[in-house]
Amino acid sequence: MSNWEGRRIGGAALAALALTLLAGTAYADLTPAQRTLEEQGRYWEDRHRPDRAMVAWQKLLESDAENTDALLHLGLIEARAGHEPQAKSYAARLRAVRPDAPEVTVLDRAIAVGAINPNLIDEARRLAKDGQYDAAVAAYQKALNGQAPPPDLAREYYETLAGTKSGWEEAARELKQLAAAMQGDLSVQYSYARVLTYHEETRRDGIAILSRIAADPSIGQLATQAWHDALIWLGATRNDAPLYQAYLAGHASDGAVAQKFETIQNPATSVQYTADAAHKRAFDELNAGHLKEAAALFDALLRQNANDVDALGGMGVVLEREGRLHDAHEMLSRAVGQANGGGTRWSDALASVVYLEAVGDAKAALRARNIRVAEEKAREAMAHPFDGNVEADLVLAQVMRETKRWREAEEIYRRVLHDKPGNREAIAGLAAVLVATGRAAEARRYAAEVPGQIADVTRLEADRLAEQAR
Repeated sequence: MSNWEGRRIGGAALAALALTLLAGTAYADLTPAQRTLEEQGRYWEDRHRPDRAMVAWQKLLESDAENTDALLHLGLIEARAGHEPQAKSYAARLRAVRPDAPEVTVLDRAIAVGAINPNLIDEARRLAKDGQYDAAVAAYQKALNGQAPPPDLAREYYETLAGTKSGWEEAARELKQLAAAMQGDLSVQYSYARVLTYHEETRRDGIAILSRIAADPSIGQLATQAWHDALIWLGATRNDAPLYQAYLAGHASDGAVAQKFETIQNPATSVQYTADAAHKRAFDELNAGHLKEAAALFDALLRQNANDVDALGGMGVVLEREGRLHDAHEMLSRAVGQANGGGTRWSDALASVVYLEAVGDAKAALRARNIRVAEEKAREAMAHPFDGNVEADLVLAQVMRETKRWREAEEIYRRVLHDKPGNREAIAGLAAVLVATGRAAEARRYAAEVPGQIADVTRLEADRLAEQAR
């Protein structure tokens, strides 16, 4: 057993306890002003801004000197920064308020771990965003000095570990334990579900969890995106139709998922080939959703003839359904290029991939806070519209929001709602823009169309007022 593994034993159990406490235990007892301060503290912690979070927690503690959540969070921030005397002071105040409180155990553990180099954590996050998961895990472990990840890093650490060649099983096991202990914490449920969707054999289990939590405004946008991705990756058959129907009931404008649902529901719209037995068998496997088997058969055909147009096209469709859009683009481009005159059944498949690839790149850039690239890729996708899909429009609207170009964002959301009435993401986005521009009453009228959205508007309004008060 490695030194890291030995020290990590029991880490998930401690993290489960800590995450329970970090989620808050007495929210209902707070006044409206105190609730706003607590929400602000968690908001800035989620965005890795301990300096802003500390201001909110200190204000909460000023209004309630015995608030255990404020004492815990302030102690954790000080411990993480290596300010041991200050952290121990908060721990002593916790003991004075509640001698046997579980918060004391969590804070004592954080003090024992001590300072965590924020530059190493930032480097680990950067490596993870770039897909260098093994290097990212090594950076996390170096920053933690061989200790188990503390509660506020547990989710991101295990999600990163799941992306490594040998870490998925351990990550899924640890997150399953956290999810079982933290059934009311949707961020933990989301992390566990997303890791399940990384593997085909557990993908349906992940989809089931995501479908349950996507309606909650606190996690809905992230869960919906992961739900979308999993349905695209799934090697689906007709038996999976209910999974697609459940998603499309609330996201009818999602062209990519709708297209895949159409494919599995109606074989007539699937790729057909009947010229010879070898090609027919490959396409039968593809249309049945057996992607691994189809890929092996197309690969065999391409070994016989590297310029086989339909084998190239079929392999391109396999790659698209696996979510490997860059590889699918290359393969389908070869198929179209090999066809005389360019008029081929693979042209529509290529057009779909070109659009979805640009949208995917735009979303990845947005997540990485590369706003310039996100805007470029969103506009690139919009220059090649495909089958009424509005995903690129919605990404561009998000870019406009991130850069406070409120008028442009509002125009995009209203255009999407004109073309796709009831689109939930557009409604939520428009409501956020209206709140940001001081039109909360109008935002509430739109939000009333989406379950749970009123609460999100209330939170956005509170954040805006608090920001103005600073």
